[in-house]
Amino acid sequence: DAVPGGSLTLTIDTKVQQMAEEALMWGIREAGLRRGVLIAMNPQTGEVLALVSLPTYDNNLFATGISNADFARLLEDPDKPLTNHALQAHYPPGSTYKLVTATGGLAEGEITPSTRLMTRPFLTLGSTRFYEWNRRGWGPCDLDCGFGHSSDTYFFQVAGMLGIDRLARWAQEYGFGAPTGIDLPGEVAGIVPSNQWKQETLGQPIYPGEVYQAGIGQGYDVVTPIQLINAYAALANGGRLYRPQLVREIVSADGTVIRPFEPDLIRE
Repeated sequence: DAVPGGSLTLTIDTKVQQMAEEALMWGIREAGLRRGVLIAMNPQTGEVLALVSLPTYDNNLFATGISNADFARLLEDPDKPLTNHALQAHYPPGSTYKLVTATGGLAEGEITPSTRLMTRPFLTLGSTRFYEWNRRGWGPCDLDCGFGHSSDTYFFQVAGMLGIDRLARWAQEYGFGAPTGIDLPGEVAGIVPSNQWKQETLGQPIYPGEVYQAGIGQGYDVVTPIQLINAYAALANGGRLYRPQLVREIVSADGTVIRPFEPDLIRE
């Protein structure tokens, strides 16, 4: 005989989820993109309030057994609708990664909020130029100025002060380079470059220019959207990195709560 299973109550707020879907569809359309992710999270607990990955697919195709033709179309779609892009795919984080570079520099005592670094049209290492995004720079910049202009040459210099291994350690403190442990399948880890990682992966040391690139979220850096929002949630809540969770509670057939939600602290 069949035995009734437990029911799940999710952390998802249906109104927020609906707004998130509408907002992401609008943003994709306006920007001329083909895929995107939008996540909303409570930074005090790790509860996921909305999670949207587009493009998606029709669940009804699977309800009675999907045809080979329909399944092949989903698999062959270049936009990968069967992939949850929030946690099953990783991307270069770009300037969002400057969070790691700045707080690492502060924590290691390499800079203070008032330390002024000269931003320029480009920095030179050997014969290679590493350009500011506006090709001009802003002159002497403190931390607020560096973030306010998202200055590449400011964060190149902070990354150079830290070096790749200390930069990697602070990235790992924020949860980059490892699955968050969210209660969904198929999560990927992303990549946080370090001397050890490059030697093991490519048989080479990290070069100074690659340290610059890592400091602004380029080069070998790749992260998942769920890692990125989790890192910023930790910054917002004062330094507590929680495991993102979608299940609020598991309830038995008679209405008894089998397992309630509890915030799951990964580290401080």
